Amino acid sequence: MKREVDFLISRDKKPFLLVEAKSSDPVPAHALRRFQDVLGVPAVQLTDGGKGFRRYSNGTGTILSAPAQWWIPRLP
Repeated sequence: MKREVDFLISRDKKPFLLVEAKSSDPVPAHALRRFQDVLGVPAVQLTDGGKGFRRYSNGTGTILSAPAQWWIPRLP
């Protein structure tokens, strides 16, 4: 079982956002759910394609599933 996520973005040397990239599966990866539980930060799973955004409940947090071509250009 893979126990990693693709990106951990930090702010002021503290975890800020988890990002997982998948070719097509919008359902959040087990590792992404686990790291979000441990770190308590927002998480997003980006896919290649797809028709829209979805939110998945993860305990006390939420994971956003989004098409990469829509989400990445909107980064600040």
